[in-house]
Parts: sequence; C-alpha cells; structure tokens
Amino acid sequence: MRKIWNMVHKIQGKNVKQPIKHLNVNGQTISQLPEIANTIESTISYNSSTKNYSPNFQKYKTQAEQHTIYCTSDNSESYNHPIQLEELKDAINSSKDSTPGPDNIHYQLLKHLRPCSLQLLSSIFNHYWTTDTFPST
Repeated sequence: MRKIWNMVHKIQGKNVKQPIKHLNVNGQTISQLPEIANTIESTISYNSSTKNYSPNFQKYKTQAEQHTIYCTSDNSESYNHPIQLEELKDAINSSKDSTPGPDNIHYQLLKHLRPCSLQLLSSIFNHYWTTDTFPST
C-alpha cells in the first residue's frame, strides 16, 4: 500500500518522504537498518539520561525518589468509570486516518460502523476495563 500511495503522491507532485538510508556519525557512515535504529536509540537514551541534568536537579531528584508515594483510591474517579458510547464515538471520529496497528483495523472501518456494532465494541472495551483483564495483543 505504501508504494501505491507514494506513486499517487508523486503523480500529484507532493513530496514523498524517503526512509533513512544512512547516517553519518562522527565521520562514519551507518547504512544497515538495525545499526541505524540502534544509533538513534543510543542518541535518544544519552540525551534523556540523568547525565545531562544539572547537579542541583540531580540532587533534588535523588531526594524526591527516596519518598514513598502513597496512592489510595476506591476507583470512583471519573476516569475509572465504564466508557460511554458517546466517548467512544468522539474518540473514533477525532482520530486521524493512520496506518492500522497490529489488529489491522483501519480507522475508516471504525468510523463507518453501524450503531449496534459501536455498542458491541463499547461493551467489549468495558468488559476488559471493568474486569481488569486485557487480551495479550
């Protein structure tokens, strides 16, 4: 599908994003996809590590992490309530058409479900939510 859409975009004169084919890191060219992914991951990991925090913030962070956080809840908060049908409709309608996830369900399919199917989907979601069980995928 990606190739088809790339061709359509080329015909329309739109820029087609090209995948990263190589990186140049410290004068060394990296061209294998796993190496590219690992290099990007290492860079993100380094940039977000505590090594980049100021000494004052590191001291504060260390002290703050010593305190135990006590969270008491009876699960009556509104975000723990079952999902309402209107909330599901709003979430589906506000979603952008993107590549489907592991379930291979396109948003356009969800956007065109009949009301009875949406109600069933809502019931399925609420079953998993209220029983605190989730499918493995």
